[in-house]
Formats: sequence, structure tokens, C-alpha cells
Amino acid sequence: MVVNRKAIPEAQRKPWAASRRQSLEQSDPGQVQMILLLGSEPVLRSVMTEVLEHAGYVVLATGSLGAAVDTLAHCKIDLLITHPYIDNIPGHQAAKYLRARNPQMGILVVAGLLDDDRLQYRAHLEGFGIFPPPFTAAQLIEKVAEVLKTAQERAART
Repeated sequence: MVVNRKAIPEAQRKPWAASRRQSLEQSDPGQVQMILLLGSEPVLRSVMTEVLEHAGYVVLATGSLGAAVDTLAHCKIDLLITHPYIDNIPGHQAAKYLRARNPQMGILVVAGLLDDDRLQYRAHLEGFGIFPPPFTAAQLIEKVAEVLKTAQERAART
């Protein structure tokens, strides 16, 4: 049996996005948040981009640090989502390098090595969020909102 995806209401196909989109529709248009998704795995970048865009975020996805630097030169990014290694550079170092260009930007590192005390310590010192896979679309949206809120609070204190 073939199911016509268009016949199913979007809220039923993507229930994880419905509440976020509804809150965005009720908010100020200037409040739309931009996410820079920096990851070396194209399939994961694509899926995460779809999830976040359906939740109402503007997502700019790239697989290279150079493209991320170019993006930051032209766009105000609210959140960087990165992975443990980008272009053979540890993700936390890439994040620090990029944050130097946009100090207000929140950072979320998607990393599975949470038992590594060094990663936890670096994340704590630098104010990064860490998010271990596997995760659901709803968990990703929730974590992104949490890290964005923390970044906004940090920016308000400075």
C-alpha cells in the first residue's frame, strides 16, 4: 500500500514541529532564529536541517569550517550546532574559533563521548551545550531551544 504523504496533515506527519511552529507564528517576525549546522556527515546534516526548519528555525548547513566562517561573515547566527570533528579539527576548537567571530552565538556539540571528562570540562568552561546521540526530533528541538535560551541569557548579562 502506498501512502500519499500530502493526504496526511503535516501536524500528524511531524508532531515534533507543531508546538514550536505554533509558538513562532505567535511571536514577533524579528524573533526568527538562525542556526548554523556544521557537520561532516551529509545525511545527518540533511535530516537535522529538515527537523529544525519544520520547527521554524532558519538553518544554514555546511560540511566545512571555511564555509562556516564565510557564513558568519554575512549572517547573524544565533546557534552553532557542530560535531566532534570538522575538517580533522576537534569540534570544540572549531566552535571556539567560530565563536570568536560571533561571541553572542550559542553552541551545541553533538557528541557521543559523554563519559570523556575532558569534553565535559571544555564544554563547561566554554559554555557549550553537549547533546549525545541517539536522539529524537522532539529531543533535538527541545535541546536547541534550551541552548538558545541560555545563550540569550548570557548575552543579556554581558
